[in-house]
Amino acid sequence: MAVTSMPLQHTPGQIVSILGGVVQDVCTITNRLPEDGETVVASAFSMAPGGKGSNSAVAVYRLTRPNPNNRQSPVNETNEANERPPNHNDEVHVRIVGAVGDDQFGPALKQNLQDCGVNVDAVRVVEGQQTAVANILIEADTGANRILQYPGINHSFKASDFTTVKSLGGGVAPDLVICQLELHREAIEQAVEMAGREGIDVLVNPSPAFYLMPEIYRNITHLILNETEAVMLSEIDPDDIENQTG
Repeated sequence: MAVTSMPLQHTPGQIVSILGGVVQDVCTITNRLPEDGETVVASAFSMAPGGKGSNSAVAVYRLTRPNPNNRQSPVNETNEANERPPNHNDEVHVRIVGAVGDDQFGPALKQNLQDCGVNVDAVRVVEGQQTAVANILIEADTGANRILQYPGINHSFKASDFTTVKSLGGGVAPDLVICQLELHREAIEQAVEMAGREGIDVLVNPSPAFYLMPEIYRNITHLILNETEAVMLSEIDPDDIENQTG
């Protein structure tokens, strides 16, 4: 479907928009992972806000603000307020486009993002739907983990949700789009294509990794992935690369 380009209209400052999952993490720590059919007693259990989208949004917000723990005491305490330079990083606005269910997790996860400084105007709470949940198994000694994610309402997003520039920022035109693959594949491909056509930088972390249409990559400015994701997306075995390079 053809989309007519239009001039970008920004609110003051730079806007970073994250298209990603808002997820409830359920973490279990164990000395070793169980074998097939085996039950192993875990050493710890915890629940925390998660999701690659949510984590990215909070990280971007914190990275664009000074760390109060790193502030040095001024030589002249009385002149501190007058001598402190203006904080231009406050002009970076972080927004997330996502969805949660109206269950026991959703509203609390949305509130947590807001408390962390992220704009949640585009996080919709959907009645009668379930929030995404990630079951995380962590080996205590090695830190190795296995993650099983239930997408829940995250997969409600469709390509038709991202057919305008402002839809990429939840109602405003963004300067940078960051996305993972927690939303439905067609929705992410459409969002990346739309951003590319409008000259908006796009950062993609392809996780959970799955196949993307090859033509999508030309619209990606920054691609961040690990070895496992690189193998899945390229369909190239690492041993084949080593054999070719010697």
